[in-house]
Amino acid sequence: MRLLALGIAPALALVLLAGCAAPTGPRPGNDTPQPGPDTTITLPTKFLHEHAAWSMFLLGEQVDFTDPAYDLFYVRNISAHLHVQEEHGGSIVHIEGNFTDGVPDVTLQSFLATLGVRFPGPSLTLDTKDGHNGTTWNDTATLRWRVLVGDASGNGTVWRDAPEGPLLPLRDGVRVLLTYGAPEQDIAAQGQAVPFPPKPRQATQQPA
Repeated sequence: MRLLALGIAPALALVLLAGCAAPTGPRPGNDTPQPGPDTTITLPTKFLHEHAAWSMFLLGEQVDFTDPAYDLFYVRNISAHLHVQEEHGGSIVHIEGNFTDGVPDVTLQSFLATLGVRFPGPSLTLDTKDGHNGTTWNDTATLRWRVLVGDASGNGTVWRDAPEGPLLPLRDGVRVLLTYGAPEQDIAAQGQAVPFPPKPRQATQQPA
């Protein structure tokens, strides 16, 4: 290349030649992050139809959820719903759908929300269907909400407080007692209102 013939000074020519020879980007080294493989993982989904059971009590009185307004036909929430005309229809939660990695994401809180009940804890606000008046019940010094799970033990059922509270996952076979009252209320008597869920249907069965 005849740089002098083009009128370019020798010092500037050396700078231009050095620039032409320099690499166009950083050289790989210990301090330069290297591109890696795509780590995005898409987990498969699996169809499940499971059953949990529940009952709610306010100051010792069971709250009824057997009105047709709570049925799947009107609520239209497939992943957690009631069939109120079936046996124990207001107390059997059908957990149904295609769930990521075969693990349902239904909690007690999200199920109640489909019925119009807000339960962030430590308060609960009722819905306004079937005579429910939409009132809010807060924990006090003498009254509080408890979420209990029933475990079979010996000849009866032992009810234990669920540490997850409103975020308790609803899975197959779970029995839940949601109750508001004084600590000395008769939990065992209330627990008798929580039926045993039916056995799960086959995973290959299509949604009802």
